[in-house]
Order: sequence, then structure tokens, then C-alpha cells
Amino acid sequence: MPLQLDLFRSAVRPANLRQPRAPESPTPPPTEPAHERRTAGRQALAAESSPQAPASPSDRGLKARLRAFIPISRIVLTNNRSSIITARQIRGQFEVRIHRCFEQAPDDVLIGVASFLRSPKRSAERRAALHLIRQYFQSNGPPDAGRRPRRAVVLRPVGRTLDLRNLRDEINQQYFDGKLSVDITWGRAFRRRSRRRGCGFSVRLGTYTERDQLVRIHRCLDQATVPQYVVAAVVYHEMLHAAIPPVVKNGRRHVHTREFRRRERLFQHHQRAERWIDRNLEKLIRAG
Repeated sequence: MPLQLDLFRSAVRPANLRQPRAPESPTPPPTEPAHERRTAGRQALAAESSPQAPASPSDRGLKARLRAFIPISRIVLTNNRSSIITARQIRGQFEVRIHRCFEQAPDDVLIGVASFLRSPKRSAERRAALHLIRQYFQSNGPPDAGRRPRRAVVLRPVGRTLDLRNLRDEINQQYFDGKLSVDITWGRAFRRRSRRRGCGFSVRLGTYTERDQLVRIHRCLDQATVPQYVVAAVVYHEMLHAAIPPVVKNGRRHVHTREFRRRERLFQHHQRAERWIDRNLEKLIRAG
């Protein structure tokens, strides 16, 4: 007679069913080297102690929405404030790490994310997509108050030859009507390889940090052989960055705009300082 699958297993096994035979003594497994047994044990213990977390519904939802625009094999939501989105492509599929504020992003922003991932580097399409992503993150990302405070900046305005505060105050009164409020210090700027082929290294003689409202002047200018008007020209250039904020156009951030260049030429010793720097740039690079 055919067997019927009961809904509830009976406590008494039917007599007409054969009991399964006890297995014969199994053959012993091949002996593994000691180091392989230890490695396998550690891997098993790690797997038990840290199981793989399943994807959350929000991960699956954002992945499904993004897959309408670009092939995605895996997506991970993060709270990273410095790297908004990172990705790698494996066999035509993207593995994406993206800030969780993009869970509620509209379709046009997700289209921008897809365009950013698939477009070539330094292309106009990629720059426009990056601009859209940054705009959405600034409006919907975590507030600045939630970020960890940065370490305090140590100011060293007094150098071997000049006190930069005196130059800053004179320039502020003469060119900015005393309205700028920036700190200034001697500091170190990293050398960088020039973008033009065959030009070797260049040196940044000054920098301006908008978040700290701080002007840094490279210590290679803190020498008796450097004319004071050259240092003043560099200080004026960096203070001008505080007066004229960058402009974003077609996804690119422009800091040296036409207005910036026009006002830069208003400095009294602009051309004279430019000529001196051109003639002595190699010495400054070696000093840097």
C-alpha cells in the first residue's frame, strides 16, 4: 500500500516500515596536517562568533531602485561623511558603498549616482553628476554639529624675519577696508608634481582654509633673501580667497575666477613679485 504523509508525526512507528540499518563503521577521514587543522578551527570559530549580517530592507530597496539605472551586485549603506560614495566594478556589476541619506533620494539624484559611476574620470558628465550628489548630500546629509571636532590649529605667525600679523593687518586695511577676519601662520605646504609634463615639482607658497578661516604661508619665504613685497603678495593672494568665495559652474569648482584675477592685479607689487618668484622658483622649491 502507498505510504501517506501524516500532518503530525506519530509517536509509534508503523510495524510494516523497515528500520534503517545502522551505518557500518565509517572509514576514518584522512589525517590533516596540524597547521591546517588549526587554521580550519580558527576559521570556524570566527564564522560562529561573527555571522554574516543579512541585508536590511533599506539596502534591498535602494539596490532595487539603483538597478533600474545601472547593474549593481551589492550595496552597503554607510555613515561615512568624507567618502559619500565609493564603488568597484567586478564582471560588469558594481559593488557600491553609499551614505544612507540616499535611501530617500529622488530618481533624478539616483540617475546622477549611476551617471557618476559609469562615466569616465574628468569627464563633463561625471563632474555634473558629482555636483548633483554633493548638493543633495549637503541638504540631506548629517548636520555639521554631529561631526567630531577638529584638532585646534597652533598658530605661529612670528618667523625668523617677519611677523605675518603685521603684514595681514596692513593688507586688510589697504585692500579690504579692514573687513576681513582671518588668522595667519607660518606653516608647511606639501610639494606637488606639476600637471604639465617636464615641469618636475612645484611648491604652494600659501594656502587658505575656508573652514578655519586660516592663511598659511610656506616657511621657505621666511628668509632674509626673500623681499618683503613677495611675502606680502602671497599673503594678499590668500586673503583674496577669503574675500571671493569659489564658484561652481558645470560641476567644477573655480577658485581663480575672472573677478579674482582682476582684483589680484590691483596689488601694488603684483607684477614685480611675480617676476621675482619666476626667477627664484627653483631656489624656493629646494628650500621647501
